[in-house]
Amino acid sequence: MKWMLFLMSLWIAAPAWSEQPVTLPAEVSRSADGQQVLRCTYEQCVARALARSPLIAAAGKSLDLYEAMQREAKSTQYPKLEWTAFGSGIPSLKSGTTGAYVWDYDVTGTWKPLMLTQFSVVQPLWTFGKIDALKRLAAQGVEIGQATNKIAADEMRYQIARAWWGLVMVEQMDDMIRDGKRRFLEEKERQERLRDTADDKFNQSDLMKINIYYADFEDKIRQAERGRQQAMDGLRMAMAESADVQVAPDVEAFKPLEFPVLPVETYELLALANAPKLLAFRHGVAARVEQVALARNNTLPDIGLVARVAGTWSRNDSVTTGSLGAIPSTGFDFGGGIAVRWSLDIGRLLAQIDQAKVQAEQAQLAETGEREKTRMEVRQLYREMVDWRAMVAVHDKARTSAQGWLNATMQTYDDGFESDYNEVLRAIEAYYRRRLTWQDAIYNYNVAVAALSRAVGMDVTQVRQVPDANAAPN
Repeated sequence: MKWMLFLMSLWIAAPAWSEQPVTLPAEVSRSADGQQVLRCTYEQCVARALARSPLIAAAGKSLDLYEAMQREAKSTQYPKLEWTAFGSGIPSLKSGTTGAYVWDYDVTGTWKPLMLTQFSVVQPLWTFGKIDALKRLAAQGVEIGQATNKIAADEMRYQIARAWWGLVMVEQMDDMIRDGKRRFLEEKERQERLRDTADDKFNQSDLMKINIYYADFEDKIRQAERGRQQAMDGLRMAMAESADVQVAPDVEAFKPLEFPVLPVETYELLALANAPKLLAFRHGVAARVEQVALARNNTLPDIGLVARVAGTWSRNDSVTTGSLGAIPSTGFDFGGGIAVRWSLDIGRLLAQIDQAKVQAEQAQLAETGEREKTRMEVRQLYREMVDWRAMVAVHDKARTSAQGWLNATMQTYDDGFESDYNEVLRAIEAYYRRRLTWQDAIYNYNVAVAALSRAVGMDVTQVRQVPDANAAPN
């Protein structure tokens, strides 16, 4: 049933791309204070990076190179034109000489111009498969170039996902940071009031503990700011933006990506069909096979139609026969026919066949290894994605519980039913730590989705549910 699942995987993959909405370009604008701001969604950031990144442009040059090689291969089936010209000066002959010897020429006398020209055309008629093999080889090169472009684009998508979701997470942390600072500062002010009023509830240790917890919280704040700047730098670099541009993620809320998670076997089969690195290996194998065919065809002759036109012109009327000067003062000749060109260096040609066979076998083994590596990578990334998806729910529940614990502890302490202030501090610390852990789980899950998409070679969130394999026709 694997082949059936493979066909169904291809069936669900095609509509996934066609159903994506058109992404409008993001533009840099100015805020009220004059700051340049680029507000963009994830897809807008990707589109801008693919259009502006020098790394993507550099990857595109490989495709240009292979396309030029393909044009070169196709040109071998067309007539080959060649034109040669030769110009020189030639002395007149001495009286009574025939031009058969060097001393027959009056070197110290008058020299006159001599022009020779030749134009030839060779049209291949039959090359015993050489031209076809070259064209097929070049076509595989173009496929490799396209796969290389896709590798660069998928890597760019993944790197932008890491930076973009990191920036979204930090932006969402702002509310939590402000709320956390407010809570700690309120507790600190309350303890200081108790101290200043000599209240019996005041405990110097509680104030010191607040300072310690606030120091840890301040460290988190600075870590978040560093994360913001790193994510900003990553996005600016990817989109080739100036360091003066502030990137603002356009998203409604920081939440985990929602899509139906399919069986891991489905993603494996999709990766075998779409992973650009694996496609590059696969076309590399095909190219090596074509090189074997070309090496074999090189042992056979080339047959072509040859046409030649040649002319000579000189103002030296004394030129008669012999040597260079024996060419008539003016002349014109032409001819044509069937030509056969055959290299009989059999030993070298057979060695080239053996070399091509070895390279083809190496490419096949490398493709097999890459296929198994792709399977393993997809399984690993799938497990990470599923685990982080589960941990998002776990940490969300823990966050909700920590919030309830904090509210209850604060109310109990305020009402005088709780005398241990350590319990209040632990509840505050647990609540914010759980909020950070929950947000970190969302970030890791969304990035894991991007990593799986990169390995599969397509956006896994756009893949539709696979039909029941048991209901599929045999």
